[in-house]
Amino acid sequence: MKSTRSAARAAERPLSLFMKTTKPAPLGGVLAAAPPPVLPPALSEFKGHKLVVLNPHERFPLQFGLGKARLIVANIAAIQAFVASGGLSVA
Repeated sequence: MKSTRSAARAAERPLSLFMKTTKPAPLGGVLAAAPPPVLPPALSEFKGHKLVVLNPHERFPLQFGLGKARLIVANIAAIQAFVASGGLSVA
């Protein structure tokens, strides 16, 4: 059982003492990892439906079927505007 004195001391400590902080590795340093190789899109299949896989080397690859591919093609200008604005606009 904690005494009220130690509980009071813990309450007085700033929250930053309890949070882990890590410094990012310098960009040109030894710890900087090389980017993964960019692999071309791949085709896959799920329950008889064809899928396109845009990042097959990742742990959770991005894959979608023909219906979503049609939506992407129809709205490519809005997607490009979204990326160009940093996620602030689609127009």
